[in-house]
Amino acid sequence: VRIPLGGQRPGLDQPVVAFGAAAGYVHAATGFSVAASIRAAPRVAEAIARALASGSGVVDPGPIGEAVWPVALRRTRVLHDYGLEVLLDLDDDDVRAFFDAFFDLPTKDWVSYLRVDSPPGQISAVMTRLFRSSSWQLRRRLAGRNPLPLARLLRP
Repeated sequence: VRIPLGGQRPGLDQPVVAFGAAAGYVHAATGFSVAASIRAAPRVAEAIARALASGSGVVDPGPIGEAVWPVALRRTRVLHDYGLEVLLDLDDDDVRAFFDAFFDLPTKDWVSYLRVDSPPGQISAVMTRLFRSSSWQLRRRLAGRNPLPLARLLRP
């Protein structure tokens, strides 16, 4: 079995709007995607209905793509991708320490982090709590990655 984690998120300017796993609704660390797609379906269906209601016969895919990946979810995706990159750079001992610290967090925190569609503020708060609860050795490894690309991607 091969479950690709993360993957490319389609551009918002594509003429055909992808949805679900085809649109990158795959959590970077878990591969989960179905529940987020189900939760997104009403807002995407509403965007499609608005686009079709124009009656022009030509549908602008932009607003539909924006409904699939609104700004907040794009920021959440950046945070998840950054977290995955950091995790992939850890050695075996640090990975074990990371997951020990992660699952020592309150259940609501790690459940929130494992959702593709959690607000970016929740994701960054969980990341901060994990960092603060980690050993100094793990903190050094987590903080060792250059955060500037992340900061640039999160700008409005």
